[in-house]
Amino acid sequence: MAIARIGRALALACCLFGCSDSATKPDGSTRDASAETTVRADAAIDLAAADSAPDVARDGAPDGAPDAALDVGPDGLSDGAPDTADAASASLLPRLVATTADKAYIWNNIDVLTTARAADVVVNITSASVFAAVHEPSSDRLFVYTDNATDGLLIYNAASTFSASKSPDDIVPAATLGSSAFAELKVAGNDLWLIGVAGVSRIANAATISKSSTRTAIFSAPFTYGADYDPTGDKLFAAGTSGSSSPLVYNAASTRSGVVNQASFSLHDLAEPLDVLIDAGRLYISYSGANSGVRIWNNASSISAAKVPDVALTTGLGDAWDLSMRNGTLAVLVDDTSAGTFVNIYAAAAQLSGDVAPTKTVSHASINNNPYLVLLGANQRLYVLDDDGLSIFKDVTSNPTFVAELPVANGFSDATFIE
Repeated sequence: MAIARIGRALALACCLFGCSDSATKPDGSTRDASAETTVRADAAIDLAAADSAPDVARDGAPDGAPDAALDVGPDGLSDGAPDTADAASASLLPRLVATTADKAYIWNNIDVLTTARAADVVVNITSASVFAAVHEPSSDRLFVYTDNATDGLLIYNAASTFSASKSPDDIVPAATLGSSAFAELKVAGNDLWLIGVAGVSRIANAATISKSSTRTAIFSAPFTYGADYDPTGDKLFAAGTSGSSSPLVYNAASTRSGVVNQASFSLHDLAEPLDVLIDAGRLYISYSGANSGVRIWNNASSISAAKVPDVALTTGLGDAWDLSMRNGTLAVLVDDTSAGTFVNIYAAAAQLSGDVAPTKTVSHASINNNPYLVLLGANQRLYVLDDDGLSIFKDVTSNPTFVAELPVANGFSDATFIE
């Protein structure tokens, strides 16, 4: 996802500090591209000592008797009622977080939104240079990266429930992260990966990151457009230098330290890779230019040398800028001067074995202004960010239907879910 986000991040920096407002695509053309989570278990059965006949209450409400011997409630107390934190969380999730240069907008229950409305929470961020965000599920913290000389990585606790703007609970200083204009954050293999113009940085143990944390390693690949980490094989896959070279592979990535200048090997000789995604053991890489489309490698963890992709998706595709995966469904964002602007949906992506047409194609006027990010969400929903805001579609694998657009001046820099 980082390619479009890097362009978006650089454009945001331009708005703040002054520079050209166009970004150069790998094919030489220009593009104004100035752009996963926890489910809290809420279906527990609570047992308590009984002094009368057992009772069963529905939806978490006890029957009123003092025994509450068998009350069924969300992650409940002894009477079957939800505890405060879980009740609040259950009422808000899933949440969508979308960042701008100086704010984080949060919409509650985004999976059932039916019309455009104001955000439920607006977090004011004084850094005024926000590029990326991600939710760390086990600690329920929201990480927000700012390309600011003072602030670096902002940390907000209780991401599932906080209901008003607040200051960050902790900050990892910019000096710890290095100067990189990181445009994407990922939590993978229990670590935090920061993907940006100087390469990919790793901070170990994402759940416990604090202001005293230090960057463990930086994998130096300037203008890294996308990257993902495979914990099974302990490999980092990165879309290489300036988008013109082959994807790079770093073995034993979790054990590397300091500046890592040399990749273990190049994946293959196809140029202009953009986004990188690993799901269910398969590696997906999107491409632009002469190699436009998506390439897929089986058994990513076992790749030990240059390898031809097992699947090449090109039918109905053009320059494929961004990828998203959810419950086995793949979304591919295409923005191509010839093919047009749309999102292709592939159901059962793990079973793709050849070049096939997409299950569905999503197109709409609301996503035509330099789209740069695609997300698949709960409840068969699709989210697309462009310079006008964030567009939402429902029923994307059966009958894609436009729901609403959440507008914002100058576009969002990134988006992520809290689930």
